[in-house]
Amino acid sequence: QELEEAGTTSNKDITDILALQHKMMMDYLNYTLAMEKAKSGGPTNQTNIQINDASNHSKLIEQIFAASGQR
Repeated sequence: QELEEAGTTSNKDITDILALQHKMMMDYLNYTLAMEKAKSGGPTNQTNIQINDASNHSKLIEQIFAASGQR
């Protein structure tokens, strides 16, 4: 009687309430999954290219190796 006076009761069956709660939880999980997929939607593959030439950088590395006695 107190619940009815407070307006916190429902005329739905407990199974209807549980089914609604389950549907809401599944909708939330699907939304969360979609958000995670959107966040990680970057490139799915990556190609790395190495260019070996006699640039200043390469010459400097050669000098460092030569000075340290390596190579």
